[in-house]
Amino acid sequence: MRRSTAFTLALLLLAAASCDSRSAAVLKGRAVVDGRPAPGATVSIYDVPEKSAAPPVKTALTGRDGTFSAELSPGTYYVAVRLNPAGGGPALLSKMPPDPVVVGPGASDAGDMSLSQVSGEAAARGMGVRGRVVDDGRPVAGALVYLYDGTDSGLKGPSYKASTRTDRDGSFQADVRPGRYYVAVRKRRDESSAGELSPGDLSGECRANPVAVRASGYADTGAIEVGEIDPAKLDGLMIGIKEAKGAASISGHVTGEDGRPLSGVYVFAYEDYRMMGKPRLISERTGADGAYRLFVDRPGTYYMGARNTLGGPMEPGDLVGVYGGSKDNSVSVTKGGSITKADIALKEVQ
Repeated sequence: MRRSTAFTLALLLLAAASCDSRSAAVLKGRAVVDGRPAPGATVSIYDVPEKSAAPPVKTALTGRDGTFSAELSPGTYYVAVRLNPAGGGPALLSKMPPDPVVVGPGASDAGDMSLSQVSGEAAARGMGVRGRVVDDGRPVAGALVYLYDGTDSGLKGPSYKASTRTDRDGSFQADVRPGRYYVAVRKRRDESSAGELSPGDLSGECRANPVAVRASGYADTGAIEVGEIDPAKLDGLMIGIKEAKGAASISGHVTGEDGRPLSGVYVFAYEDYRMMGKPRLISERTGADGAYRLFVDRPGTYYMGARNTLGGPMEPGDLVGVYGGSKDNSVSVTKGGSITKADIALKEVQ
């Protein structure tokens, strides 16, 4: 009952953020390096002290003057800022762990957040990963190359250990400590360094993942081929999980308040009962029959919701709902098992 109540309150707060300005709150701040503005830094805002315990409730990028602004519900938050130098090298981070910031109604200011190199993030010179990025054999300049130490993130988001941009000939080099790294490449048409990919953007991964970096020298990825994002694939943001023989799955139908099937709806599966931050799984859009199916790569408890839009605050007219077949809106998936008839009814946000 506690979990169900907590999620219901969270859902109401999200809806209220677009409907009742009295509950709106804004957190502002500025990222600096040696007292100078730090543009292009990633700001991650958490509602728990340890950032590994839950995904951020909000992310933002600093502007040219190093400032950021994020709309939140009033409460206590923890702000982490990360800047990856354009030329590669160790990331610059804000104080870790971050101090709590109390956000009240109206505007709150986190002040200047100083970024510096953290010893644990320092890369040893003379070792790392190097390679070349190509598109149909042609070099890709200015592409962002990310190195992750695991695949839990789906090779997406700000949890990478290092990043760098490719040179004119498509080559890159990133200095990192010994270990195993997964290399992913993104090249957005607008040259931005964050945000969801769009049709026409380039994306790719190293075929040799994971790449092993040893105590001396550089691991060579060879040529990493990238290609344009297929618009049809943007609907299937399953975080790298594809259908496989014997894979577990969650399936059902999405309907409106009148019980009729709804098309064009995304179904989300979270591992956190609060259903905040990025979901673990996102379905393709439902078809005319309202049916959906999610393939699950690992057993566990998943908290289910659905919405007709991706990202951003809920607005009047949006359709939203949660799975009502259990008190806490969850389903439990066993290894190789399948959950059927996980139906979800949506209501319109007023």
